[in-house]
Amino acid sequence: MGDKWIGVGAMETPIGSLAFLLSARGLVAVRLGYPNWRAATLAVMPTGMADHFRTGRLSRKIETSWPTFGPFRWMGAGSNSTPPDLACRLAGKIARYFGGEVIDFGDIPLDFGLVTPFQLQVWQACRSIPFGATMSYGRLAAQIGRASATRAVGRALGSNPIPLIVPCHRVVSADGGLCGYSGYGGIATKRRLLELERSAINQAAAKKV
Repeated sequence: MGDKWIGVGAMETPIGSLAFLLSARGLVAVRLGYPNWRAATLAVMPTGMADHFRTGRLSRKIETSWPTFGPFRWMGAGSNSTPPDLACRLAGKIARYFGGEVIDFGDIPLDFGLVTPFQLQVWQACRSIPFGATMSYGRLAAQIGRASATRAVGRALGSNPIPLIVPCHRVVSADGGLCGYSGYGGIATKRRLLELERSAINQAAAKKV
């Protein structure tokens, strides 16, 4: 993470609880599909930070109701009790995404922190895959000029810290199989995200008729 975190947001979705972590530079991490918002919140935090929340006064803070702002809860670092505009925009877009709208997350700034140039290249290319579309690992590798690096592309996607916003669920095997998904819930979560996007595309097309 490039800058100190400024807050954590948590919200409910049709596929389970989701949490996101923000820094001053942008979105650092997303975790989705968890059984409750406490689990999602602990999962999205860096290890050391999560350990603090599992014990003592901070544990009690996470157990109590955080302030709610529209569709999400927010806990700011220090005195940041009011969520920044980015948190509100992101939560609003996520709510609309799971509400069945065709959503582009391309305007959400990301903070990948210290990553390899190859990981960054893969994640940026993955981010360009359109809503409702899929791309094979091989094609994504070829798109970044590394046609022989299919497995390495898969590993980079497996370490993607910002699923949904960097839509690694849209990357499939050459035969269209779902292959794998490192996020909580595994392939079941990947399947539900793809089904949700196909449904949103169909609904949007029907409205145009």
